[in-house]
Parts: sequence; structure tokens; C-alpha cells
Amino acid sequence: LAGVTFTLTGVDGMGNQVVPIEMSSDETGLLWFTDLVPGTYTLTETIPPGYMTS
Repeated sequence: LAGVTFTLTGVDGMGNQVVPIEMSSDETGLLWFTDLVPGTYTLTETIPPGYMTS
């Protein structure tokens, strides 16, 4: 789904909280985060207006 916003949060391998990164999927519905160090991350989707979940 193109244009969906995702927020990446988490903790790096040293236990430091990472600054949240917000990105939107491209026209093909893809997104990627670069330069992530090893750690534990959560990816949260913001549901677009008018989109119905099942």
C-alpha cells in the first residue's frame, strides 16, 4: 500500500533508546530503513484515513 506512514522505535545493541524514525512507503508500497545498527526495534503502522482493517 503506497503512502502508508511507519514509525521505527527501539533500543540499539548498547541499550540506548533510538530516535524514532518516521517514513512512508513508496509508490510500490515498499520502504526501507538504512544504517540501522543491531538492536531491538518496533515498526508501527499509522492506518491511513478511510482504510478499513480486517
